Amino acid sequence: MAAQPAVYIGIEPGSSRKAGALVVLDDHQTIQAQGRGDLAGVLAFTAGVVSAVVAVNAPAQAGAVENDMLEQGVWPYQHPAALRRGQELHGRLAGMGYSVFPTPDSPRQILQTPAEAAYRSLLEQRPLELHTLEGRLQRQLVLADCGVKVPDAMDFFEEITRRRLLRGLLPLDNIFSADELNALICAHVAWRAARQPESLHWLGDPGEGQIALPLPVQR
Repeated sequence: MAAQPAVYIGIEPGSSRKAGALVVLDDHQTIQAQGRGDLAGVLAFTAGVVSAVVAVNAPAQAGAVENDMLEQGVWPYQHPAALRRGQELHGRLAGMGYSVFPTPDSPRQILQTPAEAAYRSLLEQRPLELHTLEGRLQRQLVLADCGVKVPDAMDFFEEITRRRLLRGLLPLDNIFSADELNALICAHVAWRAARQPESLHWLGDPGEGQIALPLPVQR
């Protein structure tokens, strides 16, 4: 790319029955925008972005590497409607002028990354269940280790008291939802693609579509 993109966007398309999530990071991996909404809202936002790398937690096509991810269970798009939704998003973004990464000199580029596989790659083991509290805390800690400016998930434990726990008043304000965590890891992968391409592992044939996974952070 001739110049660094202005922002790095991660998209969790969701399914036909629920809204997805979108997160925008800047060069310092600070969250500039985030939201939940339907596909139309996501497309409206991306249409107005002049320069960006976008990573989507959905396959662009039913190719060999995408099917392999599906068979491993790390891309939760077995439901045909959800798969079509992700493919529609890729198609609509391509229609707006988003080129498949890497396309030199293109100001708007797009890539695909399975969020669950990305977390597995960073942890070097299977992460805890996404839709549990402990799974969400684990993922938020991993994002922080990668330099994403998210609240420290460990603060959650400092705010728990016996009374709060008995009443079910858990301090969840600074803990991201499952969809947001998927969008966040995608945004981080988009950031790596532009700024630290050597820290990504690519699966698949460039001529048939590739998947980007982040390599573990060296501690």
